[in-house]
Amino acid sequence: PPNQDFQASEPLDVIFVSTPMGIGVSINHTPIGATPLRSQLAPGTYQLTFHGQQSVTQEISVDPTQKNRWKFDKATQSIR
Repeated sequence: PPNQDFQASEPLDVIFVSTPMGIGVSINHTPIGATPLRSQLAPGTYQLTFHGQQSVTQEISVDPTQKNRWKFDKATQSIR
């Protein structure tokens, strides 16, 4: 039988976008690129940081039942 634990930890597509584009993105304090950005993360909880004039960090959950897409709006300094 397939190993359920292994399947649950397979990386999922994640997407990070921002207004304006070109804002740096870090996961758990490690830079991974700039928006728009597509990456892969195993399911779990992470610290997502968008780096603008001020950095904004939010805890996110990567979940196989969700869209796994986050958008940063520089004007409102919000992640949704």
